[in-house]
Amino acid sequence: MNQHPLHLQNIHFFKQGWELGHNHQFLELMECVLVIVKWQKKDNCLVMVTQMTSGDEILCPVRKGAVLIKRIYNYHGTDINALFQVD
Repeated sequence: MNQHPLHLQNIHFFKQGWELGHNHQFLELMECVLVIVKWQKKDNCLVMVTQMTSGDEILCPVRKGAVLIKRIYNYHGTDINALFQVD
């Protein structure tokens, strides 16, 4: 199976229609997260997946995305061009 990495630059957070950067202090409080997937199993290109905040402190996709982004940026040498492998 072909696996393609997910780039940080393809993950976007929005509040009131404005995109806010990964370094925003309250990233986990945004209204939605948009993930642009360049390749999927069926060779679909540039699929955009939007997840709205659910309000759940544990399972909210926006909160989970924010935690993931902040964790990756804490690795030494990480920048917007960083990528991670999705299993």
